[in-house]
Amino acid sequence: MTEYEKMGPPPGAFQVTDGEHTIIHVPNVGAGISHLWTMWHDPSNKIVGSMHQHKDGEVSSVEVHPKHRRTGLATKMWNMVSDLSKQNDSIPAPKHSSSRTASGDKFAKAIGGEVPKRQVISAAQFKDSRWD
Repeated sequence: MTEYEKMGPPPGAFQVTDGEHTIIHVPNVGAGISHLWTMWHDPSNKIVGSMHQHKDGEVSSVEVHPKHRRTGLATKMWNMVSDLSKQNDSIPAPKHSSSRTASGDKFAKAIGGEVPKRQVISAAQFKDSRWD
């Protein structure tokens, strides 16, 4: 067993499942990210998405594995975090960031809520090869 495996989950980490997907919460990741959410597809035991969230609830990125895009997983992840925020005071409700890619802008508008004016960021920083 590696030293990392012996450490176990960080304090405050937890997971919830709906039977098809499990979302794992890791708090206080660092570099301004207060909440890291990862979504796993339970039958395949593979990560299919992630979301970074700041202390104030602002979401700095929502990513979905290329093979699973446009299937509603980003919406599902957003909704699961939103539901968890209603049950746990330490989890802020997710809110849209003004820094969004073109795809992120479409997602924000589709999800609804307050969508701040977009500051353009390039999708080039999100490389699909990292999912391999």
